Amino acid sequence: MESKNIMIIMEPKISIIVPIYNSEYYLINCINSIINQTFTDFEVLLIDDGSTDSSGIICDKFAEKDKRVRVFHKKNEGVSIARNLGLDEARGEYIAWVDSDDWVDPLMYERMYKETNENKIDMVWCDYAFVFPDKYDYQSAVTNNSNKNALIQAYLLKDYTMLFNTLVKRSIYNKHRIRCVENLNYAEDFYMTVKLFYFANSFSYINKPFYFYNKCNDLSITSHNAVTWKKITDKISNIQSIIDFFSKEGVLSVFEPYLYWRILANKRQMLSLKVKMKELKRYPLISPQSSRFLASDPNITSKKQYILEYCISRNIFLPIILYRGYLRTILKYFNLKHKIRNNFSKHPSFYRKVSESGITLIKRDKQLIVSLTSYPARINNIHHTINTLLCQSIKPDQVILWLASEQFPNKEKDLPDNLLKLCNFGLTIEWCEDIKSYKKIVPTLRKYPQDIIVTADDDLFYLPNWLELLYEAYLKNPYVLNCHRAHMIRRKADGCIDSYKNWNYSYNGHEESYFNFGTSGSGIIFTKDLFHNNVCNDQIFMRLSPKADDIWIWSMCILNGTKIKVIENNLSKLYELSSSQNESLYQSNKLENDIQLLAIIGYYPQINKNLNSDFM
Repeated sequence: MESKNIMIIMEPKISIIVPIYNSEYYLINCINSIINQTFTDFEVLLIDDGSTDSSGIICDKFAEKDKRVRVFHKKNEGVSIARNLGLDEARGEYIAWVDSDDWVDPLMYERMYKETNENKIDMVWCDYAFVFPDKYDYQSAVTNNSNKNALIQAYLLKDYTMLFNTLVKRSIYNKHRIRCVENLNYAEDFYMTVKLFYFANSFSYINKPFYFYNKCNDLSITSHNAVTWKKITDKISNIQSIIDFFSKEGVLSVFEPYLYWRILANKRQMLSLKVKMKELKRYPLISPQSSRFLASDPNITSKKQYILEYCISRNIFLPIILYRGYLRTILKYFNLKHKIRNNFSKHPSFYRKVSESGITLIKRDKQLIVSLTSYPARINNIHHTINTLLCQSIKPDQVILWLASEQFPNKEKDLPDNLLKLCNFGLTIEWCEDIKSYKKIVPTLRKYPQDIIVTADDDLFYLPNWLELLYEAYLKNPYVLNCHRAHMIRRKADGCIDSYKNWNYSYNGHEESYFNFGTSGSGIIFTKDLFHNNVCNDQIFMRLSPKADDIWIWSMCILNGTKIKVIENNLSKLYELSSSQNESLYQSNKLENDIQLLAIIGYYPQINKNLNSDFM
């Protein structure tokens, strides 16, 4: 192994390790982004893993120009061994990582080191962006949590590794001998990251995308989206190593379901591969013990998924034919129709009919009002939704159903009895003009401008603690728009907002941000003063955004300087009354959302200025 600039910098603040193999097209940009950091007290360890292109020469040239750069040339043994060599040679107080085809923001290490140094933090991480030829796809890392077990559990449910965007004390790596599992070339850093979370005593998360992950490099292992048997088995091997580690630590029971869910997710991918029977026969041998966790898997959301899970639990190979259109055959073969019917019943397990008043008899100073709307096509089933709203763990002051007089000309006479009966348990039915989905928001704001309003949709079941969680979040911080579920808005490479279909759906980060897009159907809580004063101006919103009340509400928040926050312990899963949503209509709505969003931003250019202030 050759090396250069070995004895120059003895104890820098940060050691930045860059494993390299045949990255000549991207390496110069990568190294330049590091050495041009605003923070300067660091060393760069370039680990040339036997490159056959000009990568090694590029490394040497940088070492000649900058004494902070140290180069190690070695024979090709894989990225895991290259990472481990970097750790063994590092001298910095903290360790950072950059892949050789990626790059970092100039402020990255200044911000991260400041966070660790001022707050005495063992481990800090930031958001990042996937870089495609035509756009930047911003990603949110797992968010900070003062409960270490909850933090690890959240990370285990994420389908990504998270080493490249971290800054961690070197003493933690060395004290606990945290190293990559050798001979793994895919997700090799997952095992390391879990152990870092486990052994670190303090954490911090920076909600800014400082790391740029290159998806344009066709030679990179991780740039290929195609699933292969090798990728899957590498990932499962990593998970098995973590299982062994937690077992030795005596804490496996805390994380076991999360680890096996992750294994099951990878086993599902195997069923979609076109592989030789020889490989497929190895399938039953891969973590058969994981199957016992299927019953508690929260991700079973479709009949097809249920069949896959059924087959996985019995180590059956046949679900591969599901991808070739033989759903009925497999149903008949395993006699699963009755099982599916039982698992996808009309009501979720928490559903019950209201048997007493669902609203509080002692009114609050500021009323807590649940507001929703409906229309003729859904009116016969809305009593299911309202039953769950009247059976909450804390009772609201009012539950108001707003209906359009034009759609129900005979008013109560046009409504079903099972809905009218709920008026005996606290439901209030109000009448207004037809302003479409805005009926659940605007009439309540106009009539109750001083009170607290929570929105609901007419086609969902709501868990019993749904309202309580929102109200507790509001009492802690009434100056943000609190919500159960939000999408994270993404930007393109030119800085413009990306298409709605490319946003990060059901984002669970808990930071306040203009880039959080709350969805009113899953529950948002607010008072009128959170919004711009045009919020109830129907002449504007019916012209700019007639079918997208969520976009309008978001824009009124941004204009008013109000940020959006996903609450702690949020309930993002949707329990739908019916799964018969028209997919073509859904896709059409996505396109209409883009058009309406552009119309609003064109009318209110201040929105972009406020977004830029949050992005910096």
